[in-house]
Amino acid sequence: MRQITKALDEIQTRWLSIAILSLATLIYFASVRRVSLLQWDDAYITFRFAQHFAQGQGLIWNIGGERVEGFTSFLHVLLLAIPIKFAVAPEVGGLALGIGSVLLTAGMIGFMIRRQFGRLVPAAAIVLGLYLVDQATAIHSTSGLETQLFVVMLCAAFLTAWFFIETPRWQTALGLALLVFLSVLARPEGVLYGAAMYGTLAVYALYLLRHTHQRACLGYVGLSATVLVLLGAMYAVWKYNYFGYLLPNPFYVKSNQLALKGIEPVWVFVRHTVIWYTPLAAGFILLGGRRIIPVLENVKTWMKIGLTLITPLPALIYYLTITHEVGGAYRFTYPIYFYGVMATAACASVATRAIQTKPRVLAGLSLVTVAYLFVPIVIQQSWRISPLPRDPFMQYHWNIALALKETGLGPKATVLTDAAGVIPYVSEFNQVDRVGLVDNFLSGRQKIALQEREQYIWNRPLDVYIGGEPPAFAGAQRPEDDPRLRTRYVTHLLTRELTFIEDRIFVQDPALLHARMRELRDRWIWVGEVEWAGFDAWGLKSFLYVRKDSPYVQVLQTTLSKIVARKPEQVTFD
Repeated sequence: MRQITKALDEIQTRWLSIAILSLATLIYFASVRRVSLLQWDDAYITFRFAQHFAQGQGLIWNIGGERVEGFTSFLHVLLLAIPIKFAVAPEVGGLALGIGSVLLTAGMIGFMIRRQFGRLVPAAAIVLGLYLVDQATAIHSTSGLETQLFVVMLCAAFLTAWFFIETPRWQTALGLALLVFLSVLARPEGVLYGAAMYGTLAVYALYLLRHTHQRACLGYVGLSATVLVLLGAMYAVWKYNYFGYLLPNPFYVKSNQLALKGIEPVWVFVRHTVIWYTPLAAGFILLGGRRIIPVLENVKTWMKIGLTLITPLPALIYYLTITHEVGGAYRFTYPIYFYGVMATAACASVATRAIQTKPRVLAGLSLVTVAYLFVPIVIQQSWRISPLPRDPFMQYHWNIALALKETGLGPKATVLTDAAGVIPYVSEFNQVDRVGLVDNFLSGRQKIALQEREQYIWNRPLDVYIGGEPPAFAGAQRPEDDPRLRTRYVTHLLTRELTFIEDRIFVQDPALLHARMRELRDRWIWVGEVEWAGFDAWGLKSFLYVRKDSPYVQVLQTTLSKIVARKPEQVTFD
């Protein structure tokens, strides 16, 4: 009779866990649909590289241009190029890849919990459900960026290391090397996660050598590390021969200056995860009490705990130092998330096992954890199922992109704009981007004077310019002669505090700014001002210009005039 009761309890537990995860998955898919149109502007950088690569153009930004590593994830580019070969748009391929990565990550976490504790108890299912219903999970599924791909690669490497701790084998060691290498291709800081992981495994191997005289484990760790180094070396040699450099342009744009620029975004992420998961983890540990200790009397268990807690630490420190540009929804720190989910789910499983002989306590735990899931459900930002419209910033980019596409010029024309995503991708124009992500000279790899940057930019064969500077006043040849420099708007351009990225776009030296304004007055046609949200956010206007000597001046001026909100004579600067 006791065995029958136990079997029924296990069936009820299994179905309750399935029900919890099913509800969380439905909410996840509803959130994905809601934000499905909100792909980020930077995603279109990867889409454009993948498109050119699939078409046989190589890893280039502009047709006929130089090879340039202006993307974050080489693996992401390669994977998106595959569906493009079969006429599947990268927007669709990126969405499928993001959703698939989330489901695989959740599946691997659930698998590890079941393997370690024998079953996925409702309390652990709740923890996994919280991960799925988090808005950040849906946002990074639809953003079009590499975030979820990187997470699933890290999780797969973590799972393989988990297997290795259980049973050290050379096959598992080789698989670990391959997966860590793929995680590095997904995002360069995969090196930090991999180094911490190998350090933990090396400690485990040395422990076995000292206490049990097992040499094989240390040999397998060495074999795995050697294979990983060889893979990395081969990739580095190929990369240097292909691009002529090792570090990508995004490194020089965002990460080459050591400073604690990431403290605030890292704190926001940590606060979010602490609020969501710490009460659960602490509650589980308190409920388990001393009964948890026997579960921990195993060196393999301790090594798995170390693997979970130590692996993300170097990356977390690194994230404190970088510029979190385009870092919404904890984009840069989000890959750490699943380690916390894994740790909390493990606490839930340990506590459940420790108190399973106390039905009332176990029932109370189940009720509390089920109720806990409803907290993030209730505070969902929206219960809307239909897709949200694009935000004003993205709609601004799309309006310009579609207008340029309407000209039918494609790569015959070149646009100078600092939004290196939607506009060049949709219009198919060649592009100059002052930020430098997609331009080797402007990337910051080599220090160049501001005046040299300006000469390089304005001597390119440009046809369209989108920027915030007005043209110089008629006849003015020096800053002090131009009444426009004394207007409230231009004074704002000269005095506003610039971010780390903006100092690549704006010049605040009056002589250099006025040189730009004279360039726009003398060699460009001012089409007008475009309405955009940047004026309310930062006090910046957006002007459209067409170069006077462009062979496409007529079609460009006619088409772009359709989207201006104010003609030149209607624009005010005070």
